Amino acid sequence: MTIKDYIWVFPLIGGFLIILAVLTPAVYYRLGPIYSYIWLWGLKVTSSGSSWVSGFNYIDLVVYVVCTILILIAGIKLIETSNKVRLGRMDLKDVDLLWLELSILAIVAIIIWIVILSIATTSTQTRTTLTTTTTTTTNIWSYHQVGFGVIGVFMGAIITLIGFGLTRYEPTPKKTPTPARIMPQQTTLQPVPSPSASTCPSCGAGLRPIDQFCPKCGRQIY
Repeated sequence: MTIKDYIWVFPLIGGFLIILAVLTPAVYYRLGPIYSYIWLWGLKVTSSGSSWVSGFNYIDLVVYVVCTILILIAGIKLIETSNKVRLGRMDLKDVDLLWLELSILAIVAIIIWIVILSIATTSTQTRTTLTTTTTTTTNIWSYHQVGFGVIGVFMGAIITLIGFGLTRYEPTPKKTPTPARIMPQQTTLQPVPSPSASTCPSCGAGLRPIDQFCPKCGRQIY
């Protein structure tokens, strides 16, 4: 078992987070009994009722819906492919680039959604007094906060990108220490001692092994 056997967990979690983000408010405002919730597909629910955040601008609404569909497709495909890898029906090398593309698709779609929503809700107010004229520009982010509908998409895409990065990770193989070479010991031949001389080197008289002196000339035998 290696880390690559569990990489499918990352896109699986990322896909579920993206799906959950589509189902939860992307932007919200709440102050006491007054509240406002906006979903990715443009639905706006407030304390005074429900409506579409784009009002009568259907172009903005189409952009919201298209971005939501792209994000939803990315989440569904991430769950589908990661589950197939888990079951062994797909190989990791066949889906790693797809996970990268789906993550980028989700990030690009949510960024486009944020930009269009910011432009569509931007308004300019001019206040004139006797001495000065003040122009104030506001949009939805001036009084709303980011909800999980936006955060969840980024979290799911980032977690999937981490999984993609791990598919490119190659563990360094452990080096097996090479045993030291044992040199064969060279056998030193000991000189064979020559037998003791059987005659006296001086006079040539015969000697016995027990003789320490020559019986004829008296020379000491070593």
